[in-house]
Amino acid sequence: MTTPIRKKIGRSVFFTLILVALFFFQDCGGGSNLNSGVGSNSEGGATLGLNWEVGTYEAESATLLGGANVIGSADGSDRTRGDLAGEASGRQAVTLMNVGDGLSFATLAADNGANALVIRYSIPDAAAGGGTQGSLGLVIQNSTGTTLYSGTLNLTSRYAWLYGGITDGTNLYNVPANATTYAKGPGSTHLYDEVQLKLNFNLQTGDVVKLQKTSTSTALTITVDFMELEVVPPALSQPTGYLSVTNSLCGGIPLDLNKTGAVFDGQDDSSYSSQFNAVIGINPYNPPGFQVKEKVYYSNGAGDALQDNNPNVIADGLSLFQLADKNFQALQTCVSQVLAPGSAYKGVWIPSGRYYIRGALQLPSNVNIQGAGMWYTKFVAVDTSPPTSVTYNGATSLNGIPYLDSISGNFMFTNQTGGAKNVTLANFSMFGNVTQRDVLDYLPGLPMGVHGQFTNSTFDNIWVEHYFIGINFNSAPTPAYTASSNNVTVSNSRVRNSFADGIDFYGGTSNSTVKNSSSRSNGDDGFALWAQGSTFATISQSNTVTNCKSQLSWWGNGFAIYGGNNMTLTNSNAYDILNYSCLQASTNFVSASLPLSASMSASVSNMNFYRCGGNGFNQQYGAVLIGTDTESLNGISLSNINIYGANYKAFDFRTIGAVPVTSVGATMTNVNLSHINVVNSPVCGIAGANLGGRVQWGDVCYCATATSTPVNCSATNASPTTLTFTTASSCELSSCQNVLPSN
Repeated sequence: MTTPIRKKIGRSVFFTLILVALFFFQDCGGGSNLNSGVGSNSEGGATLGLNWEVGTYEAESATLLGGANVIGSADGSDRTRGDLAGEASGRQAVTLMNVGDGLSFATLAADNGANALVIRYSIPDAAAGGGTQGSLGLVIQNSTGTTLYSGTLNLTSRYAWLYGGITDGTNLYNVPANATTYAKGPGSTHLYDEVQLKLNFNLQTGDVVKLQKTSTSTALTITVDFMELEVVPPALSQPTGYLSVTNSLCGGIPLDLNKTGAVFDGQDDSSYSSQFNAVIGINPYNPPGFQVKEKVYYSNGAGDALQDNNPNVIADGLSLFQLADKNFQALQTCVSQVLAPGSAYKGVWIPSGRYYIRGALQLPSNVNIQGAGMWYTKFVAVDTSPPTSVTYNGATSLNGIPYLDSISGNFMFTNQTGGAKNVTLANFSMFGNVTQRDVLDYLPGLPMGVHGQFTNSTFDNIWVEHYFIGINFNSAPTPAYTASSNNVTVSNSRVRNSFADGIDFYGGTSNSTVKNSSSRSNGDDGFALWAQGSTFATISQSNTVTNCKSQLSWWGNGFAIYGGNNMTLTNSNAYDILNYSCLQASTNFVSASLPLSASMSASVSNMNFYRCGGNGFNQQYGAVLIGTDTESLNGISLSNINIYGANYKAFDFRTIGAVPVTSVGATMTNVNLSHINVVNSPVCGIAGANLGGRVQWGDVCYCATATSTPVNCSATNASPTTLTFTTASSCELSSCQNVLPSN
């Protein structure tokens, strides 16, 4: 049996400042088959990133069964939007076309004890769009061949396959006909989704996990990108003094789909939001003006499994939407009970369960909401269909009020007017039902997991999937009040398959940190720090992203810093960013009405960037983009960075947006690059036209391939650029031979 390549997301150790040591550091995950040069799937940047343990098994390195076929080139050169290899991790995947096709992975010693898995997959869309359903056979056997588990994973393409607008990302619909009408460009993108399963036993070293197309797998083809194995700790217990949402005072009901008495029995834990294709009912927690529109535009027709007026036994006699409204009211009631005068309760407890819920919960200050863990406490949205007519949604919104239009069947944590202080949210997951990205995506009030203005607040161990934006903090969007997010911490959290940004510290957010978190398969930036907008109460400053991982964004950057003072990005990794850069550091989006001090002050250090830079807005972007808009860029440092396999160029210096194209506009000053290594990239650096200033270009080394002798990196200036580079005399590395590509 072929030993599968396994990447370890884990063991966060501070990046060594000894550059040679970083380049030659071997995979700390215990995987075998490490090799130098193009095609290796081991993690060369193992000293950086997350410190929670997840083992990733790439499909192309598995044992193939039947006629299973590896797609994509081993050198990672397939990078086309709308291509199953181009949008896969490492730019390779495995396609299963016929019954019996499959792949198997042997559990490695580093994953001994794993009891949960995630599969990234793709199945075809319906001809008219909107998704199809399918299944993937799953069999787990021990080393002696005894079957430990046999079942199916329910798959859906409802949340994948977007069409049109892929040249600029503003009009992406899940129905090809609507894309033809409203899009600004042809083609498809966002081909993959994920399914997860919590096992009721622990895998042992040598156990074999087999994924196979069966006679009941209705999907024409199934493409598998990778499998993750994870050791999930036991569910947390209710803390002393907490009020449970299932208490009769509150009345919440977790849904046990199979009525087994065990909320997560394998079947229940698979394919969130795809088992029932339900109709939106009238949500009493949305304003009255919206209620009359809700059922008309968010409906899948009379044949759906759970109607708003159809009580169902699996939902304890309620329709799915009555249940969702009841759970929202229960959570709202619990918060009120905890904060009532004289209350002895310390917080709200959400036990293990799947809670179908919808509405925007406006949190007051001093509230603590805790779940049993992201694999156990799950909030699930209920609208599985976008508006039926893009004419309304794409042009003017359903009701003319975008904030109201976006809530519908999704659930969101936000704040009461004036902001909220001393809030803690922890240990749960949120599964939304956003299925497309259109013009409304640029207006306020989008479906986000957590959003608003918070101070002295903590958000820990939260999983957000199938939302527009995962987690977003900002200052008040209007001058009506002056709340600004300050001293916010996001930790140990994950955003998956969002239709825009993963985790945002938006305009006005300051003194805040994202740490030990990951963002994957985003429709915009994985992590973003902003200083945007003239109406925000304060300038963003002193924000930090550390020990994070950004992966597989299908539109947007891995990491982005858009202005602000004293921004820090460190000890993190980005991989397989399809259209844009692993890092954009620019004054893009910074309002000209903000003072010059808002332009940029940032430090980026100890980073690994793999297979980044692509074609967006019909332009070729570098793996690292450093740019100016109406404001100059003054004060940015990049150090100890490895760039591997840039699509077009490693460094991209350019003007962005409103800078006049006829003359040098905003300039770059105090830009310092040091201890940078560029390997296997066509071009080291390019400075675009109409750009002025100076870059301190120190110890930037370039290797054409992983076995090349390093030379000083050169930057080409396009006329009439006046940007100048001060270049170091020599490179610090003696060889690039052991620089390993990574997924």
